[in-house]
Amino acid sequence: MDRADRLGTEKIGRLLWQFSLPAMVAIVAEALYNVVDRIFIGQAVGIEGIAAITVTFPFQLIVMALGMLVGVGANSLYSIRLGEQRRDEAARILGCAFTLFLLMDVIIITLGLVFTEPLLRAFGASDSIVGMAADYMRIILLGITFSHITHGMNSFIRGEGNPRVAMGTTLIASGANIVLDPIFIFGFGMGVKGAALATILGQAVGAVWVVWYFVSGAGVVGLKRENIRVRWDEVRQFLPIGMTPFLVQLTSSLMHTVLNHQLVRYSGEAGLSIGGIVFSIMMFFVMPVMGISMGLPPIAGYNWGALNFRRVRRALILGLASATLITCGAFIVIHGFAPQIAGLFINDDTVFLSDAVHAIHIFFSLLCVVGFQVVGSQYFLAVGRPRIAMFLGLTRRFIFILPMFMIFPIYWGSDGIWMAGPAADLLSLMLTVFFVWRELGHLQVKPAQ
Repeated sequence: MDRADRLGTEKIGRLLWQFSLPAMVAIVAEALYNVVDRIFIGQAVGIEGIAAITVTFPFQLIVMALGMLVGVGANSLYSIRLGEQRRDEAARILGCAFTLFLLMDVIIITLGLVFTEPLLRAFGASDSIVGMAADYMRIILLGITFSHITHGMNSFIRGEGNPRVAMGTTLIASGANIVLDPIFIFGFGMGVKGAALATILGQAVGAVWVVWYFVSGAGVVGLKRENIRVRWDEVRQFLPIGMTPFLVQLTSSLMHTVLNHQLVRYSGEAGLSIGGIVFSIMMFFVMPVMGISMGLPPIAGYNWGALNFRRVRRALILGLASATLITCGAFIVIHGFAPQIAGLFINDDTVFLSDAVHAIHIFFSLLCVVGFQVVGSQYFLAVGRPRIAMFLGLTRRFIFILPMFMIFPIYWGSDGIWMAGPAADLLSLMLTVFFVWRELGHLQVKPAQ
């Protein structure tokens, strides 16, 4: 049986497991190298080093947003075209996305290098850390193309029904980064520059792997020279789909920018470092949910294109249940071992550790509901309905949490900053439940083909 065709015939539970587990392993590996970066920097440089890396995060989110604009949108359309058996069109979408990544990165790198320090100050960098943050960001900028190819093009491997190879891409890139981190940071004494260099070299290894996969003919459709061009008729089809994660990530960048400024205002650079630790924990323990949200789209998209709506409904239910189990498990681990987790980053500052543990307990107090919200939003992207997905994504990261970051600290100080997270989670859950419940009802009455 053709690798893509099995998306319409095999059991949904088995497919979701086969697609999500490799994605989860890959995401955990990727999150691990981000955590390792901060752990090594915290041990080698101290609180200031973590703060310097943290302040670059809004810019990295902008870069991710641009990658998702092309990658997520094109991959959603790619999966649907495979389900419709229109493989020539799928091949053109693949080549078009690859070309857009290359053109887009030229602009990002140029602007980023020219305006490095003004951007960092806009993101919350103070005089004491702006130089260190600039050193880190300039090196990261030089590896943006590697990152976009590794992550953006790797999603097409998963979208055509080959999640194990997609997992291998991330494991190779992350593994190289983790190995190189201590060599550059401690062995060569490069500090934050070493962490950045290890990151881009790891991404370069992953990019070579992905390009080889498509050029060698290992994929369902290959990356052919005649398709490496921008086709605006296809761009107009997939950019509206990619616009949803683009805007969600863009507002996430704005959210982190406001968060950085509020943390510095109410807690100083120590607060900014705690923010870096909190979101590192979030990435490692919560990002596995993204494995479900990445495993679901190829299944839901293919069966939506094939008009097998009962299979779409089954995939959605299993995806939501699996994500909720993951976040509940993460809740238990984070709250049960908060001091030990925070101690990995800084081990010689009792007051700082106490403040970090306090922030962790507040921020993750409603973690169990996050999985449902993430997968529920991602589902609507998978079936080509970006407006709902955009609304659900923007409500948490913009409409709800951003005003809370501004208002809550007025009444509760630095605690109010961390309280904004669970408050936004609760309100977002209510909205997601409404749209998902309605969708499940619609899918139940659609005729299976």
